[in-house]
Amino acid sequence: VLRILAVAANPVDEAPLGWQNEIALLKEAVEPLVKLGRVELVTCEHATREKLHMALVESQPAVVHLIGHASYDVSEQQGYFVMENESRRSVYLDATEVARLLRRYGTSAVVLNACESARGIWAGLAPTLVRADIPAVVAMQWPIEDRAAVTFSKAFYRTLAAGRTIDECVAEGRVAMDTAAPHSLMWAAPVLFIRALDGQLWAPEST
Repeated sequence: VLRILAVAANPVDEAPLGWQNEIALLKEAVEPLVKLGRVELVTCEHATREKLHMALVESQPAVVHLIGHASYDVSEQQGYFVMENESRRSVYLDATEVARLLRRYGTSAVVLNACESARGIWAGLAPTLVRADIPAVVAMQWPIEDRAAVTFSKAFYRTLAAGRTIDECVAEGRVAMDTAAPHSLMWAAPVLFIRALDGQLWAPEST
């Protein structure tokens, strides 16, 4: 079973995000795979450090799907993911810290899907996560439409659950987006940052 942990954080002192909608879209995308017993989706909402830690301990996810704000410090060349504290205010975790925590519990890939953050805001976080030892990060170069996000996620996770390489999964997601909207450039939004040489991050257990 491919276990996915969806992590959402939207502190009250940051711009509001449609994170509930993104979780709903993700559930819609993987529902057929859940029914087949090939995927398990776990959520961690209003994520604090402690909540994320416990979710990782309990679920040991292969994939973490991050929803929230990010930032990039040019002088430090460091990306940050914004989480919540107990008062639901901002806590900045640098990408190295995020990666160290995720890798401890076996995470093979991080997905940064479309959200209402500013264009390009994930650009600093994704490569920093990969440099910090996450095998693969999938990010969007710009926000995409809801239906495009569902189309990409359906194809991406279906292919990943079948044990294909991460680059094949991203390629299938792009093809699905292009097929669904052939006159749109949405298919070009997903990008892959990878450090695994063969792209083989996960394989289904044989029955």
